[in-house]
Amino acid sequence: MIKAVIFDMDGVISDTEDCHRFATDKALLTYGVDVKKVDLSSYTGQSSRFVLSDIIQRNNIDITFEEFLQLKTKFFFEGLEQYLKPIPGVIELIKKIKAANFKLAVGSSS
Repeated sequence: MIKAVIFDMDGVISDTEDCHRFATDKALLTYGVDVKKVDLSSYTGQSSRFVLSDIIQRNNIDITFEEFLQLKTKFFFEGLEQYLKPIPGVIELIKKIKAANFKLAVGSSS
């Protein structure tokens, strides 16, 4: 018997692609990287550690993963109001699941 529903966040509850793009671009611009040369679409579904480490390495940025992640996270939160949006239909689905007395949780590598 199902008692709870666990949702992933990125791509299931929220569409965060534009927000991630904004934050990554802004962090890269801070280090003078031409963001037009960075194809983030090739990283879809990968962990932040892999994506950011690869971008740092490919663009010879003199920063650690942790420092870049901290900078990107700062810009991510700056862009939430403008870029974050729910996946169509998810709010209604969550309300129905909650009304059926299931426990709800979010599990995410984000």
